[in-house]
Amino acid sequence: MLAFRETGPSGGVPVVLLHALGSNTGTWDDFAGRLARRVVAVDLPGHGDSAHVENYSLDAMADGVAELLGDEADLVGHSMGGRVAVLLAQRLPGRVRRLVVEDAGHRVHGSRPEEFAAVAGEFLGPA
Repeated sequence: MLAFRETGPSGGVPVVLLHALGSNTGTWDDFAGRLARRVVAVDLPGHGDSAHVENYSLDAMADGVAELLGDEADLVGHSMGGRVAVLLAQRLPGRVRRLVVEDAGHRVHGSRPEEFAAVAGEFLGPA
């Protein structure tokens, strides 16, 4: 289970914030505070208060975030978080209402998911 911080009013469709590699939920503090919405900022695996894991693939990260999503969510992802958000939108089109992606690159490790997982694992450390 991933660690997350929820702020703003309860109820309604949440904005789910997904950070970049090497960051955590704190990167969204200023932005989240400006939203008049329910906000769920997620610590992706190996970041912030989320545990280190064996598998740092984008697919595994998307699986973890999918467990946190309700019936609907608006996703905002930066860099690696953007890649995770795109995967979620592809997998769960009925649950992802809106998608905002910043600096996620184009096909970065897209054809080599095992390479991305290895790089992320080296950066984040063992489980």
